[in-house]
Amino acid sequence: MTSTGAVEVRILELPVAVWADTQEYYDDLLREFALLAAANQQGIDHTPAQLLALVEELQRDYDQLSVAQSAQLAMAVEAGRSSLDLTYLVPVGVADACRRVDEAFDAADAYCRAGDYLLSLACPPEATMFRRWFLGEFVRQVEGQPPCPWPAWRRRAADQPTS
Repeated sequence: MTSTGAVEVRILELPVAVWADTQEYYDDLLREFALLAAANQQGIDHTPAQLLALVEELQRDYDQLSVAQSAQLAMAVEAGRSSLDLTYLVPVGVADACRRVDEAFDAADAYCRAGDYLLSLACPPEATMFRRWFLGEFVRQVEGQPPCPWPAWRRRAADQPTS
């Protein structure tokens, strides 16, 4: 932790193509949730509204912390890079925000699987794994653990029995 109370989080060997696919999926899902929330103000299930409110809160509180990394990711996609290392300087509170985002997207997946109101399918397995790793890196490193590169995390996750 720095003297300002911020923590350096290092994202190692981020798979650029997986990030881009995951980002596209979540952008589409959030756009559909926004349309659904706007069309159904009373709402039968408040999952879209809750997720959208959380996304707005996080954008307000944390977007300024990732401007340089977003630019690096865009350049990596354009250049066709396979992986990229990123460094973030974040407040300790980001760990709780990451946990909340992960839980919210799990709820969104359940909403999508129900198939009642959305065209979107539940998140693809690779994108879910990526999300868990990416958000988990913030949580783990804020808690003082060392970074775990994507390939090592993915191998460990693949070796875990599913329940």
